[in-house]
Amino acid sequence: DVARAPDLDGLLTEAGRMVGAGTQYIVVDLPADMVDLMAAGLTGTPVTLLNATAPEDWLRQRCHSNLLNTAASDRMISDALIQHLLKRKWNRVLILQGKTERDATRVASFTDAAARYRLQIVDTRVFDLSTNPEMREENNVALLTAGTRDYDILFIADDDGEFSRYVPYQTTLARPVVGSTGLVALEWHWSLERYGAPQANLRFERQSTDGRRMGWQDWSAWVATRAVLLAYTKTQDPSPEGLEAFLRSDALRLDGSKGVPMSFRPWSGQLRMPILLATANAVIGIAPFEGFLHHTNTLDSLGVDVPEFACD
Repeated sequence: DVARAPDLDGLLTEAGRMVGAGTQYIVVDLPADMVDLMAAGLTGTPVTLLNATAPEDWLRQRCHSNLLNTAASDRMISDALIQHLLKRKWNRVLILQGKTERDATRVASFTDAAARYRLQIVDTRVFDLSTNPEMREENNVALLTAGTRDYDILFIADDDGEFSRYVPYQTTLARPVVGSTGLVALEWHWSLERYGAPQANLRFERQSTDGRRMGWQDWSAWVATRAVLLAYTKTQDPSPEGLEAFLRSDALRLDGSKGVPMSFRPWSGQLRMPILLATANAVIGIAPFEGFLHHTNTLDSLGVDVPEFACD
C-alpha cells in the first residue's frame, strides 16, 4: 500500500486507514519534523514507522518506541568521513558552511565527530550563493579558501549543492574536498562492486520505471522492507509482539549487500550499517575502517554510542 498526503493530518488519516486494515509497518519518506509528529500521533497504535530518509540526530534522541531508522544519522555520516581522514593522516580541516539550518546541522555533527576523534578544525567559514561583488569574501571560492593557516582537507556543508559543485579545483591550496561534494559519505552508491551489490543494483535498474540507478534513499527504503520480511520469516513467535521483539534484537542479521550483518541499536532504533565513501563514479572506501574498534560491535564506532546517548 502507498499513500501520500499534503499535511500531517492527512498523513495520520492515511496511517489510521492502514492500521485499520491490519498494517503493522509503514516505511516513511518525510522530513524529520514530520516523522517526529507522525510517530507521536501514532503512539498507542499497533504500528511501527521505519524512517528511510531523515538523517537528523535529534530525531533519534526523541526515543519514539514506534520508530526505527534505516537512514543513516548525521553523526554516522560524519564519523565515517573522519575515520577516512584519520586513516589518510589528514588531520587539519577547513570547514565551509552554507547559511541554511540544514547546513548548520551538518557542521555541528561534523565538529562533534571531530572532537570525538581529536581532529583539528582550522577554521569555519560561511559561504553565500549570491554573486554580489560586495560579498566577494563569502561567494568567492579562492578567497574563502585562502589564509595563512594551512589545512589538509576541506569539508563543505551545502545541502542545496549549488555552491559546492564549484569548489573542487578552485581552492587556493591544492586540497581534497569532502562532504557535500568530492568524497561523499552515504548509505549506498551504484558503483559498489562487492557483497552482491552489483546484483542488487541491476535488479533495481530493471524494475525502476526509467531504468535509473539506485540511490541511498532507495536502498534505505528497500532495506527497511527487507528487515520486516526477514523478521516474518525468521522469528519463532509470529505474533505482533514476537515479530517486533525479533526485529529489534541482535538475532536480526540483516543483509544489505554491504558485507556484514546489520541490526537495530536498542537505545536509538538506528540501523547499524557500514557507510560508503564515494566519488561521483567509484566507492573509495567503506567505514568503519580497520583500526577503529568497539568493545561490542565495530559498526557502533559510527554514530552516537550508548555512553553519549540521551533521550530528549
